[in-house]
Amino acid sequence: MKTVAKEADRCKTILGELLEFARQNRGDLQSTDVRDLLRTAVECSFIPERIAVKTAYNLNDPLLDVDKGQMVNVITNLLSNAVDAIEGE
Repeated sequence: MKTVAKEADRCKTILGELLEFARQNRGDLQSTDVRDLLRTAVECSFIPERIAVKTAYNLNDPLLDVDKGQMVNVITNLLSNAVDAIEGE
């Protein structure tokens, strides 16, 4: 029984290391204009007509080194959460 418990702990450690390795994906970093990023995210989001999305930019350098797809997903999720919060009022 001690051997089974020991091997189970070893498997747990190996699995944890594999998951940690998988999380190290840095994505496809590219120089991206934050204004285009936000515009794309808003266009990809379902926002009811009664909710207005306003953007204001005051940027010295609008370029970011990011994975555009990942960032669009993040911003789209934030917009979705905001819509849900507004509709929940």
